[in-house]
Amino acid sequence: MSLDLNDLRNEINRIDDELVKLFLARMQVSKQVAAYKREHDMPIFQPEREAQILASVAQRAPEGYQSAMRDLFGEIMDVSKDLQKEQIPCDPDFLAQMQHALETPPPSKEHMVIACQGEPGAYSHAAAEQVFGAITPRFYAQFDDVFLAVQNGQADYGVLPVENSLAGSVVNVYDLMRKYDFHIVRTTRLPIRHCLLARKGVRLEQIQKVYSHTQGLHQCSEYLAAHRELTPCEERNTAVAAKMVSESNEPVAAIASATCARLYNLEILDDHIQNDEKNFTRFMVISQGFYIAPDANKISISLRLPHTVGSLYKLLRAFAARGLNMTKIESRPIPGLAFEFLFYLDFEGNLFDPAILDFIGHLKREYADFQLLGNYPEH
Repeated sequence: MSLDLNDLRNEINRIDDELVKLFLARMQVSKQVAAYKREHDMPIFQPEREAQILASVAQRAPEGYQSAMRDLFGEIMDVSKDLQKEQIPCDPDFLAQMQHALETPPPSKEHMVIACQGEPGAYSHAAAEQVFGAITPRFYAQFDDVFLAVQNGQADYGVLPVENSLAGSVVNVYDLMRKYDFHIVRTTRLPIRHCLLARKGVRLEQIQKVYSHTQGLHQCSEYLAAHRELTPCEERNTAVAAKMVSESNEPVAAIASATCARLYNLEILDDHIQNDEKNFTRFMVISQGFYIAPDANKISISLRLPHTVGSLYKLLRAFAARGLNMTKIESRPIPGLAFEFLFYLDFEGNLFDPAILDFIGHLKREYADFQLLGNYPEH
């Protein structure tokens, strides 16, 4: 007798109807479990209990289905845990802090002081003007100095590079964000156009050393590989490199912007020397205060995952289950803890949305070293 596809599909539909009823019954019991755990101050996730269930269902499955059975029940239990978390209220102090941030307007832009790392003409300078308009920032030697300036009240905001489309993240800025417990209030993307600069009269064939920030050197690695006579030398900042070249008596060069050529009376020996024309650096505006603009569309967080099988998958599944678009994930080693990592995540959202605010609250309760770095507009 030949099989009829419609009959088979009807049988699947009948089985699915039963599965739906059983799933809903299981979730109803999960709510009762959540109420019991809340009353007795018990954790949602109990790994021993979960491991017993997964081992049991795998043993009951016929050969060839054990792995699939574990996957199925693992997913069901993840959904169940998410449902239980929704039944347990978030930390009231954290929610009060978030509510205050949502209700607090940012400082007035009048007499605003902006801190940048480097010298006039640095890309941070251009990023600050892109956000705040024509301003004269205060410049500091190190990234750490920018944070200190904001912390000590010498500046209202700091503008710092956080990642480049070619060279990746500026990792020490992330570390400083956690160290100072500051917040991101805005980000902006700046197109980067690198030039080879030297004092007027210096020819390319005379140059042996070229100075720039490590990111600038990395972003121009193909140009430097094609000019092996040029020895790359690191400087604190592209504008610092340009200023140093302008003051040097040696035939040296800098990788910096065309603006630096104008500011420091340098000649552009070569233009557009970055590896890719589509070279952008993302800059963030940091603040000691926590302000959330109504048009905020990006959220940044950091957290430590437990050192257990599937912990990263479960975190990603929680985002996917809520339809949240994650735009970045990156890990950084934790000093003093061998092979332990902090994860930095960016995703689209606004804390004015109660569902997202609730989700953030649950992440804070569930994951160690959780930190909300900011909810800000990125255009």
